[in-house]
Amino acid sequence: MADDMNDFEKELEQFLDFDAPKVGDMKTGTIISISQQGAIVALANLKRDGIVQHSDLAKLDDAERESLKVNDEVTVKVVSTADPNSLIVSIFQARMLKDWDEVEALKESGELIEVEINGYNKGGLTAPYGRLRGFVPLSQISGLSRGLDDRERQRRMAKMRGEKAMVKVIEVDRQK
Repeated sequence: MADDMNDFEKELEQFLDFDAPKVGDMKTGTIISISQQGAIVALANLKRDGIVQHSDLAKLDDAERESLKVNDEVTVKVVSTADPNSLIVSIFQARMLKDWDEVEALKESGELIEVEINGYNKGGLTAPYGRLRGFVPLSQISGLSRGLDDRERQRRMAKMRGEKAMVKVIEVDRQK
């Protein structure tokens, strides 16, 4: 009987030691189910499952979404703890935070990276980095001198779409 009580006390201690998840927490878990409605992730150290909504999975690109399989380990961000019966988590937001951390590290290191130009606007070129959109201001683009008229500048930038460019991250602003 004393051994049973010790086992019970150990179990109770583990349960009481449990940290309730908070919005914004990053957690690791294993995908246990994927359906049209979303996915269910068994979250390590939480003793409960997280629900990844269909709308979250839809934000992933096709290749990422198709690569997700049952038993895959994934990192998720806790999005909502409002309903005690369903913890809402996001794979997309967790991956976006990872992208932000990577660009901040690139800024600190000064390392050059290769990007593909995918668009332009009046102020410069745009290029994706993971789920983020990078911006290269006109002042940083060689071959687009100040003497060009707007039409010629726009034409040259349009021709750059699809080209690869070596860039250095000089500013990171999560608010923009």
